[in-house]
Amino acid sequence: MAATNASGGSHKTASRLEAIMGHWGLSSTAQILPDEIAPQERDGSLRDPYLWPARLAEELQALSGRSVTRQAVAIEYLHAAVQARQSECGGSWEVTGADVRAAVRNMVQGTASQALEQAETTLFAGGLEEALEEAGGDRQGGQEGQEGQLGMSRVGRSTSGCVKSGFV
Repeated sequence: MAATNASGGSHKTASRLEAIMGHWGLSSTAQILPDEIAPQERDGSLRDPYLWPARLAEELQALSGRSVTRQAVAIEYLHAAVQARQSECGGSWEVTGADVRAAVRNMVQGTASQALEQAETTLFAGGLEEALEEAGGDRQGGQEGQEGQLGMSRVGRSTSGCVKSGFV
């Protein structure tokens, strides 16, 4: 489905689309964006991805590079950005470069927040363990230290890489 136009822009777009497919493990450019937010022609039909604006392909490559093998997560952030823009400004549901930049920004902030949450959870779990030891005394003898270390270890594993609903 490659465009017949041999301009430098189309070559860049083609190489960016190839990179996106590689990042997300896709076999076709048609799988990059869901139809409901993919660029369209004036008649409402989907635009050939090789004819997408070069800037959009560049922004999508940045998004896919930050979400290698996690297309579904990236698309969720992209849907949220499109929906936020559409509800605030109206207009098309078609994705824009600004939507993709917002999705990248929100995904990076979400990852940073998740890492901070993990650190805070681990710190809180350690502080709670110490508080319980002080309040309860040494009721379980020598096992307390071992259970505390295992508890800390479990907290670290259960929160790493997971976004838990209900936590802010």
